[in-house]
Amino acid sequence: MSDSNILEVSWSSNAPLTVGAYRDFLAYLELAPHVIVRATSVDQTAYFSLKTGPLSDSVRAEWDQRSFAQGYRIEWYTQTMPATAFSRDGYRITGLTPEIRADHLKKLLEPFNADSIVSLHSEPHREFVLTRIQVLAQTIDETGIRERLLKIRETENGHEWNLLPTGWIPEDLRMAAFDLDSTLIEQEGLDELAREYGCYEPVSQVTEAAMRGELDFAASFTRRVAYLKGLERQAVKTVFERIELTPGAEDFFAFLSRNGIQSAIFSGGFDFFAEPIAARLGISWVVCNRLEWKNDQVTGMPLFPIVDAARKAQALIELREKLSLIAGDTLAVGDGANDIPMLLEAGAGVAFHAKPKVKQAARLALDRRDLRLLIPLLGFVPD
Repeated sequence: MSDSNILEVSWSSNAPLTVGAYRDFLAYLELAPHVIVRATSVDQTAYFSLKTGPLSDSVRAEWDQRSFAQGYRIEWYTQTMPATAFSRDGYRITGLTPEIRADHLKKLLEPFNADSIVSLHSEPHREFVLTRIQVLAQTIDETGIRERLLKIRETENGHEWNLLPTGWIPEDLRMAAFDLDSTLIEQEGLDELAREYGCYEPVSQVTEAAMRGELDFAASFTRRVAYLKGLERQAVKTVFERIELTPGAEDFFAFLSRNGIQSAIFSGGFDFFAEPIAARLGISWVVCNRLEWKNDQVTGMPLFPIVDAARKAQALIELREKLSLIAGDTLAVGDGANDIPMLLEAGAGVAFHAKPKVKQAARLALDRRDLRLLIPLLGFVPD
């Protein structure tokens, strides 16, 4: 639509803006078809920039009448929209969506008490709309709200909403730990080795069952490695040449580096994949599995101890203590069932393009395969 279809309106109150006030504003907005292009709140005023069809005089009149009756001052403005200032308190919801409408915001605010104070900022960013909501509430049903946000994901295509963990302050992040296979890289390394060696089908079936949590990781890992007996080192080099980084990986790790945030790979994958990936991305610590070799061939046995779910979580704890950090200073990202303990041990654990079981367990989820999107998801302001 052209600029002539952009409608800019603000509502002001004599008190801090609450959930109840926003419910009133959103009810006004539902009187006319629109998409919220930008929204922000400053002090006692909420600003909305709307992409809409022609707004009839009758709708404008009703907005004016309702606003006056409910004690709000309505203005039609053309000045630059101010920026929202978020405090370190309260509960934060972040959204990455194709668009944002009044009914979306209503669903998000429904669980909160009407007198809870709200700050809001929503604006287009690259191919999506980034929305940040902060609610100053005494107590909330965090589990219930996360379940609600998961349902919104299921019913609203492309909508990714997350309730950030209580006390999570993005600027406090000092260490980020990642799974490797299907998280930092697009492939499952062991499956690719099996494909090269001609035993992909049985290996991939065991991999899928393990990632769904249907098999113990250590036992399934040993079973899969047995299929690789006789694999030569040259095959590893061949497979590595076709390994691809997940989109956004280099941008996200550049972001970590600029902000002095340490990084690690804690993976059930192999050292010969993890270590060169770590070097490429500037990752300082790697804990992963190793294979036993004899005469430049895989013997069919892993070297023990196997890096499983418990070992990943323990590696995060050990590095956290080494760096003198607390849980709230840490991030963990992974996609499989064996990542769940690590995700729960971190201050912010993100289920990345993950199986339903992992998304249900983790505090945060990102379905889009783009690691750059972790920046706004976690509450940082993207470049």
